[in-house]
Amino acid sequence: MRPRWLIEHEGPRSPVEPRVAQLLGALAVALNDRMLEAMTSSVGLSPPAIAALQWIHRAPGVRASDLTRALGIGHQGVGHLLSRLAGRGLLLRERDPRDGRAERLRVSERGARQALLAARARAHVARSLVDRLPFVLRPRLARIAELLLEALSEESRTALHACRFCDWALCRMDPTAPCPVVLAAASRHGTSRAHDPDAVPIHEDRRTIDGADPPIELWLEPGEIGFRLGSGRRLEVVCRGPEPGRLELERLAEGHLALYAWNHASFIVLEAGREVFVQERALSLEMGRGETPRQRVTSLFGDFARRRQTPPPRWL
Repeated sequence: MRPRWLIEHEGPRSPVEPRVAQLLGALAVALNDRMLEAMTSSVGLSPPAIAALQWIHRAPGVRASDLTRALGIGHQGVGHLLSRLAGRGLLLRERDPRDGRAERLRVSERGARQALLAARARAHVARSLVDRLPFVLRPRLARIAELLLEALSEESRTALHACRFCDWALCRMDPTAPCPVVLAAASRHGTSRAHDPDAVPIHEDRRTIDGADPPIELWLEPGEIGFRLGSGRRLEVVCRGPEPGRLELERLAEGHLALYAWNHASFIVLEAGREVFVQERALSLEMGRGETPRQRVTSLFGDFARRRQTPPPRWL
């Protein structure tokens, strides 16, 4: 017999709901086990090692500290993992040209092949299962999966973790099939906070940037990422943080732009209404009294025209 408190708090339920929940749980376990087995046997690496390799392959130039939340392990665990990958010749470590104390990570040619093999093994398991469904049911399964992923991705850590093995080109870069995890992450600062009286206030500023011919460059500072915008391309840059602030714009004579976030804020970039970049870690600069982020970045790395001579680690 179930405890009385459980019966009182469940509320009315359809007789089929417990079975649906149990079937979903069994499916999740069985599919996850089969995918992990396929990936690990294809490349001889552990699941966290494969996730790290694939993350670095998707985002060359990423820092080790950026992997902790994505992989769900601590800094020490990430360090040991990266050392093992480097020892097997799968990973390259490079000094950051803009910060000699920091390291940038890239996969080697062999590492890229291993990441691709693991991704193919995982995709084969999922596709072979979908192929057993009648064609008419496949769009319904896609919609069900979208709704469940949106519900599971309301927390940023879950959102990052859910996509660690995914082929991002299939949903994050396809405007006709947006990623439900990304959409949920983009909206979690909105309506969910309106019903939470204890939530930290979020201050926001945004700019819309249009491309040109010849293409212009848009730099996000101090985010170390750049966009090349040709004619017809438009981006909406959103900056959010727990402290009040405004985006600062700098324009070069050639039309190239730099947008500076305020302290403890982070960037989200939307294209055609869909998220193409999320900076999960808030930006932080040690600034003097009255100093702006633009002034601080300039004092550390030189003015914008000079910084353009050393391209950012990532272009999108």
